[in-house]
Amino acid sequence: AERILSLGVSTPPVSSTPNSVQLFTVVDASSRTALQVMDSDANITTLSPHQFELIPKSEPLAWSYYSKNMTHKRIINVDWLAALRELETLSGKPLVFISDLEGNLVNKMNPAVSLSTLIQHLFARIEILEKRVQQFEK
Repeated sequence: AERILSLGVSTPPVSSTPNSVQLFTVVDASSRTALQVMDSDANITTLSPHQFELIPKSEPLAWSYYSKNMTHKRIINVDWLAALRELETLSGKPLVFISDLEGNLVNKMNPAVSLSTLIQHLFARIEILEKRVQQFEK
């Protein structure tokens, strides 16, 4: 291959550097090599978005946000595809489209199923709110 930048597995930086970022690779919890960056505030963010260290992968094509904040000593891991699927269910609108390599759609949300789920969710919410109103009326 021509004009390809290849980075081997490296040792992550232990501290940030002022006015710069540090680009490096690591082996994640699933034994995959991931591209990461540490910014000048010591946030380490995975740039190859398939790191599911704290959460299970919701679908085969799921992608994630994964970041470590060294200052606050916290890690965040978000399954964005799962979040969008929930939003599809609540809104009834398709948001995620998957195609084959020729561009033919192979996975679309079923609006009828999501509408039914939305109605069930709303009825459950109404029941909860009605119970709260009854408690206040007593």
